[in-house]
Amino acid sequence: MNYFFEILGYLGTAFLLLSFLMSSVVRLRVLNTIGSLISFFYLMQKGAYPTAFMNAALVVINLVHLVRMYNQKASFTLVASSVKDACTAFFLEKNKDDIALFFPDFAKNAQSADYAKTVWCKNEIAGVFAAKKEADGTLDILIDYTSKGYRDCSAGEMLFAALKDEGIKRLTFKNPAPSHKKYLLKMGFVEKDGVFTKEN
Repeated sequence: MNYFFEILGYLGTAFLLLSFLMSSVVRLRVLNTIGSLISFFYLMQKGAYPTAFMNAALVVINLVHLVRMYNQKASFTLVASSVKDACTAFFLEKNKDDIALFFPDFAKNAQSADYAKTVWCKNEIAGVFAAKKEADGTLDILIDYTSKGYRDCSAGEMLFAALKDEGIKRLTFKNPAPSHKKYLLKMGFVEKDGVFTKEN
């Protein structure tokens, strides 16, 4: 039994440490809640009541914040732009290292973008979408990037819904980086021969 509780203690610590590596606030709070809850039971068994109650308080605090975040989802605004626009260019330059991880070909293909939008939230740019518009109206996506604080897919859901309302019937993304494929599939894209396609 003692061996079991020791493993439980290490597991709780692992979740707590892992939570602080998350760029998403939601993931941080979820993992921190799990770690704090496990640590609470471990510390209660050890008789370390003050620290156990602190972990119980962290569980409550995290849950309160998670409920607030769920009830107050970020409100996004989509603004027509171009990759040459000063604000957009500044955002792209500021985030170029992170962008390169998800869109390694964007820097060399950026100038071919003839369709672009910026996603705004709380008076700041949260993301940039840029594409090349084909003759049949298809958007061949070059970048669909959101900064670290907004990666819960809500910005993407709003963007693709707005594109549909705009009359965009088809979107494609050719040979995306492995780090971006999971997102595309979650957004409803279908892969065939390295090309991801979304029919609106």
